Amino acid sequence: MHGSVDISGSKNACLPVLAACLLTAETCIIRNIPALSDIFSMIDLMKDLGVTVETISNKSIRVQARNPRSVVDSTHVNRIRASVCLMGSLLGRTGEVAIPMPGGCVIGARPIDLHLRGFQMLGANVSTFDSNIYLSAKTLIGNKICMSGKCGPTVTGTANLLMASVFAQGKTVICGAACEPEIVSLCNFLTMMGAKIDGIGTSTLTILGVEKLHGCEFTISHDRIEAGTFLILGLACAKELVVNGISNSESLINPLLEAGADMKIETDKATIKKTENLRCMHIITSPFPGFPTDLHAQISVLMTQINGVSILEEKIYPERFGHVPELVKMKANIQLNGHSEIVNGRCDLHGSELAATDLRAGAALYIAGLLAKGETTVTNTHYVARGYDHFNEKLRAIGADIHEV
Repeated sequence: MHGSVDISGSKNACLPVLAACLLTAETCIIRNIPALSDIFSMIDLMKDLGVTVETISNKSIRVQARNPRSVVDSTHVNRIRASVCLMGSLLGRTGEVAIPMPGGCVIGARPIDLHLRGFQMLGANVSTFDSNIYLSAKTLIGNKICMSGKCGPTVTGTANLLMASVFAQGKTVICGAACEPEIVSLCNFLTMMGAKIDGIGTSTLTILGVEKLHGCEFTISHDRIEAGTFLILGLACAKELVVNGISNSESLINPLLEAGADMKIETDKATIKKTENLRCMHIITSPFPGFPTDLHAQISVLMTQINGVSILEEKIYPERFGHVPELVKMKANIQLNGHSEIVNGRCDLHGSELAATDLRAGAALYIAGLLAKGETTVTNTHYVARGYDHFNEKLRAIGADIHEV
C-alpha cells in the first residue's frame, strides 16, 4: 500500500458544534463537515426539531434554528450517542427538554449522571421516566460544577454544561473539565458566537452568561482518530504513506516514535513506512493529552506484528475489548487480564469471517484484514460508516483490495 490520504473533519468536534447551532436564531455556516452516518443522523434529528439545514457545498452546510422544538424524537437518538449534547443546547435556548436516553456503540457503561447533576446545579429540574429525560428551568443560574468522573473528565458532559451555561445568569465555573481538542473546538465556536469563556484548553472553564448569541462561520478541525487510524495502518503495511491533517495527534505519534516507528513528521502531515522492528509497547489509555481510547483497538492490531509482549491497559471504557475475540479468530495471540490486553507477537494473521462490535473495533478489523493472509470478510460495517468518511474509497486509493458485498 502506498500513496497519500487526506484526513476529513472530526466527527467528535462536529457533533457538539451542530448541537450548539441551536443556541442562536441566526444563521451558522459550518465547513469541513465529514460525510458520516452519525452526522447525517444528527442533521435529521435537528430537522425534526424544526431547524433548517441546507447543503451549500460538498462539505459545508447552513444551519438556522429560528424556533427549535424542545421534544426530541427517539428515531435518531437511538442511533447516535452525541444526541445527548442536545440537552445542553435546548435547555439553554428553550428552558426545557424532553429526550430519550442516547444510543451509540456498545463499549461499556457510559452514564450521564454527571450531565444531569450539572444541570441541577445550574438550577434545572431533572426527572427521568420510562427511558426518557425531562429538563426544565425558568432561569439558569451560574454555579461551580465538577465534571470529573471515576474514569476521568466527561467530554460530552463538559460540552453539555458549556452550552447550557452560556445563557446562565452570572458566572459558571466548570472544574475537572475535559481538555480534549473537540472541547477546545466547541469553546472556539461558542466564543465566535459571542459567548464569554476563559480557560479554554485547561481543566477549569469559566463562563460569564450572556443574553444572546449570534451566527458565524466555523471550520471543523481534522479528525485526530481518523489520522491515528491511518498512521497505524501505514506502520503495519504501507510501502510509504503520507497522511495529511495530523493536528492534535501527538499522544499517538510520541509512543510510536519511542517504539522505533519510521515516521517523518512535518507541520500537519506525516510520511510513514512499514516498520519491521518496532519495540514492544505498554499503552495506557487516558483522557487528553493521554493515549486516546478511540485508538485502542487499532493499535492492538499493530501490536500483533511486534516481536515480544506488548500490553494495553484500558482506563476509560473497561469493557472495550470487543475486537479481541475477532482477532483471536485470525490466530492472534492475545490474552485479557482484567482491564488489560496482553498481546504476544509476532503473529501471522489469517483471513477470517469477522463481525465489527463497535465503530473503532470495525476499523481495527479492516487493518487486520489488510495484514492477514487470504481473504477477510467484515460484517456490521455500518459501525465503521458512523465515524470514517469514505473509508473504503480512501483505502482503495492507497492500494487496498476492498469490495462491498
